[in-house]
Amino acid sequence: GSLSFTLAVPFLIAARGGRQRVGLPDGRSLEIDIPEGATDRQTLRLKGQGLPDPNGGPAGDAYVELHIEPHAFFERRDSNIHMELPVTLNEAVLGGRVRVPTIGGAVMLTVPPGSNTGSTLRLKGRGVLDRKSGVRGDQYVKLRIVLPDQPDEALKAFLEGWQAGKAYDPRHDMERFT
Repeated sequence: GSLSFTLAVPFLIAARGGRQRVGLPDGRSLEIDIPEGATDRQTLRLKGQGLPDPNGGPAGDAYVELHIEPHAFFERRDSNIHMELPVTLNEAVLGGRVRVPTIGGAVMLTVPPGSNTGSTLRLKGRGVLDRKSGVRGDQYVKLRIVLPDQPDEALKAFLEGWQAGKAYDPRHDMERFT
């Protein structure tokens, strides 16, 4: 007869593909090949791994429903990966090259000068393989400027004397909506 069960799969194994060991209800354990780009609730059929036939015929099939676990900072949307990347004020204002994690390993990303929190950069082809089209998605990196825990005295002194900063109102558009 057939056998059905669910399997929790770590996010990166689902994205990259890999092997996952599973304990079956009858005490056996199996190594399952998780296909690259596996999706949440996808069902894999394991031929002949179900229950033995009581009449001595071939064993049934086992059906495994995959439950993809969330990741600490990657979020999958279709075949694209989205993430937020903390950057320093220096990196945002002056631009620079920063290391960014991807599902395939870290890569260098150029942050353009004058980047703002919410600016989104695209890493082409760094997403998940779409098994139907054979095309790999992209990774979208949303920047988030993070200031150090201890404010720097020189930065505070600069901002107190920075006239252009005082003349700029980032909230001016909000008046229309209240």
